[in-house]
Amino acid sequence: MGVNRQHKVRISWNVMPAAQLTAHGKEWDRLNKQSAGLPVLDSAFFVECLRHFGSGTEKLVLGYSQNRL
Repeated sequence: MGVNRQHKVRISWNVMPAAQLTAHGKEWDRLNKQSAGLPVLDSAFFVECLRHFGSGTEKLVLGYSQNRL
């Protein structure tokens, strides 16, 4: 039988108005580049979508583990 090892990951969440994405754009883009790297997930694209289609009630939720996004 295999050994069951459970790893607990502590994540702290920051919830803020989505309009603050511009202030967190570098972190957002770094995360995008480390994963899929899709242009549609670029922070500049999201900022423009929010500007044109947003109602102002959207939220940006950032999760941090060991001080990393």
